[in-house]
Amino acid sequence: MSGPRPDLVAAWAVALGIFLILVASATSQGATGGASAPDSGGAGQPPSQGAGAGSADALRSVQAKLGLPVTGTASAAANRTVAAQMPAAVATWYGPGFYGRRTACGIVLRRSTIGVAHRRLPCGTPVIFYYRGIFKSVPVIDRGPYARTASWDLTAAAARGLGLSRTARLRVIH
Repeated sequence: MSGPRPDLVAAWAVALGIFLILVASATSQGATGGASAPDSGGAGQPPSQGAGAGSADALRSVQAKLGLPVTGTASAAANRTVAAQMPAAVATWYGPGFYGRRTACGIVLRRSTIGVAHRRLPCGTPVIFYYRGIFKSVPVIDRGPYARTASWDLTAAAARGLGLSRTARLRVIH
């Protein structure tokens, strides 16, 4: 006998591939609450694109922390006024090389994971970012950033939600 038949090996390889795709799909939907949109809020947060529901929730939180009337809505000029009272910080983003790995807080990083890395804040601490007219609340899920010039390291999904495509200065409150 010269070894296993090539047709049986190919059939098992196809079956295993289909099984792995199904497992990855089920795991991905379980981690995001079944949401398929890449910018879904995950972890109980509503989706926020632009000035959506998540942005209004984040704005309400900022207004409360700054002692302003809590409305959740504001004009562009009012948003700039609120943001001016938030301290500025440098943020980077990360993701593609780390997908599938666990963060320091135990979350498996996926393309749809919304979170931020910080050196000292406890895991789960909500942090509100403001960038180019968008407020977004993001939980701490990892340690970092490792770039000395940055204070925050957003996941790729969180960066997309803010419209951030490179290292930038943004406003932060936690």
